[in-house]
Amino acid sequence: MADAAPIAPPRRGPTAADRLTGGYTYDDLGRQTTLPAADTPAGGAAGDVTLGYYNTDAIKSIAQNGMTTAFTLDPLGRRATATVGPTGGEATSTTTHHYTDDSDNPAWVDSTTNSSTSTTRHAASLTGDLTATLTDGLVSLELGDPHGDIVTAVAVPSTGDPLAPVFHEVGRTGLSAV
Repeated sequence: MADAAPIAPPRRGPTAADRLTGGYTYDDLGRQTTLPAADTPAGGAAGDVTLGYYNTDAIKSIAQNGMTTAFTLDPLGRRATATVGPTGGEATSTTTHHYTDDSDNPAWVDSTTNSSTSTTRHAASLTGDLTATLTDGLVSLELGDPHGDIVTAVAVPSTGDPLAPVFHEVGRTGLSAV
């Protein structure tokens, strides 16, 4: 029987502190500050991702490929704004979250890109199993599963019956009046 070929060591592996090696860097508190480009959703061509943090461990900034998203926090530590733009340059878009209670769920969100602003309002039913979203006059109902994840959205037209996706047991799909 021939000897088996030696197994090459992994390209990355954990250190004694359970930190990945191979391009990952960490700050003194063990938070990742650099993700290598090959492990990012955009892939190797987009460059490494650099992360900055607040002293609460909340993300302060994310930068990749010359673009930065910077976050500000409200007094309760929730994301208040997110601005996106070229690193070191003017913001090209800003998203502002507005809260009406102490939860992490914004009551409405203003999104500004260049000179246009869009407002999205969120409203839940009394039982919390149905959510309505109003964006610039267009209403959609978001339906959740028992876990609370949104599984589908139904656009509510300004006239006529709302249409919902329909799935048949034989694989056909379509729209049906709700």
